[in-house]
Amino acid sequence: MNWTLFWILVAVLTGLYVLWTYLYQAEFIKLSTLLYRSGDADAYLKELETFQAKIFYPEHMRKLMSIDAYLAKKDDARVKALFEEIDGFKLRGGDRLTFLQKEVTFYADQKDAEKARAAFAKMQETRGTLSGKNAQYYDSILEECRYTMAIKVDQDGQYAEDLVKKAKEVKDGIPAGVYLYKAAQSFYLRKDMKMARQKLDEAEVKLRSTPYDAAIRGILADKDLSGIMDQKI
Repeated sequence: MNWTLFWILVAVLTGLYVLWTYLYQAEFIKLSTLLYRSGDADAYLKELETFQAKIFYPEHMRKLMSIDAYLAKKDDARVKALFEEIDGFKLRGGDRLTFLQKEVTFYADQKDAEKARAAFAKMQETRGTLSGKNAQYYDSILEECRYTMAIKVDQDGQYAEDLVKKAKEVKDGIPAGVYLYKAAQSFYLRKDMKMARQKLDEAEVKLRSTPYDAAIRGILADKDLSGIMDQKI
């Protein structure tokens, strides 16, 4: 065996893997920044159709990823059309859960309790068919929708403390801010206005300079926190 050739091949493959990982992470960060930091849904959608995005994300994933942009654009008709289209795709278990999560969130925000509950039931059914090393990830997706269902559909603030705990556990400011906002909504539903305002104030700090910032400051300006349940986040 030619060991010199072998080690050269190993070095080349390792280099290619490192390069691929770097480029993938760069594209992921670029997309996340465009939509979740800058709030530029049109630029995000345009980026999804670039050569580099198509390399890293197959068509069904780009369709799935585009839903958040159309939600930001408030293009409900396009979102519903995407739901119908993607529902016909053969998705892996985790991707199917993510897709159903978006359905739950959308219909909960639309105050369509029937469709939200139907999508959540499908999530629970899908979760029951999955196992393996990603079990914790699957459970976390289901848990997120359980919070959404409680707040948006059942008008129940039972998970307020859990959401505060979640906010403390995550490192990234934006997810922490989202958890704090949902905690504020939960305290509001429990008619604990002091805690609702406190957590909303903390959420504003975490979500400063994001598309949510101005809306949260507007809610905080009202002594009754009017509009806190209407914000889609």
